[in-house]
Amino acid sequence: MIKAGSALSREPSAERAARQAAESAMQKGSMESADLVIAFATSHYSHEYTKLLNTLSEVTGTDNILGCSSGGVLTAEGEVEGSLSLSVVAVQGIKSTPFLESVAEEESVNVITKVLGRLEKQTSVGDTVLLLADPLTVDVLGLVRSVDESFPGVSIIGAASSTMAIPPR
Repeated sequence: MIKAGSALSREPSAERAARQAAESAMQKGSMESADLVIAFATSHYSHEYTKLLNTLSEVTGTDNILGCSSGGVLTAEGEVEGSLSLSVVAVQGIKSTPFLESVAEEESVNVITKVLGRLEKQTSVGDTVLLLADPLTVDVLGLVRSVDESFPGVSIIGAASSTMAIPPR
């Protein structure tokens, strides 16, 4: 059975925000541990991303954490834009294989090929692929079209990361 919970924190400390949001998400999903955590943190936490990730892992019991920085977050608890916020979704009962492909701008087509190669080894009909792409370095529409054409019967969900400037500390 798949269980999931989500939460939002506006705590100024990344460590406290991660602990608060992760504990709340785990409680809402009636979980003691998660198989996957999806997190969106505004750039206000940029100087503490390592602490944030370590705390999420500690609280949820998984290293399968993915997400990106954001200009704001949208959850059932509300929408926050332009100020610090952390959104966490904890999921139990699924198989996940997060991966990162870093590219220079001139390699956008190459990253699509790399992503398709990874998915070919791990994806089958009925699966769902979550894509989080940087629109400044990857042809997002080309990536989505390529995945859709290469893997019929696979659902695609995702987002494009934001390009909001990092606020001063």
